[in-house]
Amino acid sequence: LTAKQDARSLQWRSASPASPMSAEDNSYILAEPRLGLLANLGQTTATLGRQIADVPGSTWLLAGAAILASSLLDKSLDEWAVDNQQGTGAQIANASNALPYALALGTGLLYTGIAGPGSASTAETAVKAAGYTLGANLMTKYVVGRARPSAEQGSTQFDGFSSASVASSFASNHVALAFALVTPFAQTYHMPWLYGVAAATAAGRIQQRDHWASDTVAGAFMGYAIGSLLNDQKQGDMAMRLSVTGQAIEAKWPLK
Repeated sequence: LTAKQDARSLQWRSASPASPMSAEDNSYILAEPRLGLLANLGQTTATLGRQIADVPGSTWLLAGAAILASSLLDKSLDEWAVDNQQGTGAQIANASNALPYALALGTGLLYTGIAGPGSASTAETAVKAAGYTLGANLMTKYVVGRARPSAEQGSTQFDGFSSASVASSFASNHVALAFALVTPFAQTYHMPWLYGVAAATAAGRIQQRDHWASDTVAGAFMGYAIGSLLNDQKQGDMAMRLSVTGQAIEAKWPLK
């Protein structure tokens, strides 16, 4: 059980047999619990709130600076998009726009347990991260209300707190969800190339003039941050603790 580091290992429980017990058939002794995405939702949300509050101010400043720096490319990349609405550019955009849906489908399949309990647990974290990211980004859109490039109003047109602002440009839902879905897998299985897959989504959003470049950067930060914080919650519960004594080196996994 500890080798698997399965969060469910202490949640196995006895169950009443459906038929009279026998010495030959003792399969009724263990019953796998049914864990849902909404399990411990309140605790997860409260912990996420505390994690966000604990993010250093310097981190917020760096993220804001990166978004502002990327805004310098908003106009030039939109001009590129205007000139590349057909041909290869459009084909690449269509493919990259489909990436979040493909990532969501793959995550859903892994959540079923098709690749084992470890992948299912990570997929559950990814799905939760996607849900929190979508909610956070919809609130951001409502507050900011930035005009999309296709509206031809420029990148500095803002009209927040209106009924139409939830469909506004800042930040990109597609990019945010892509990063939220891949981050738990990238961190758990040490696959940083997954971030490149998520980042490719930005090309399609810019080419189709649905978002400014800075919208995609903001979405990437949001998805990555929420995915990382939720993954930290999972890893924190099951993280290995290493201790060294004069006689032994001990590795312990707390099972909660």
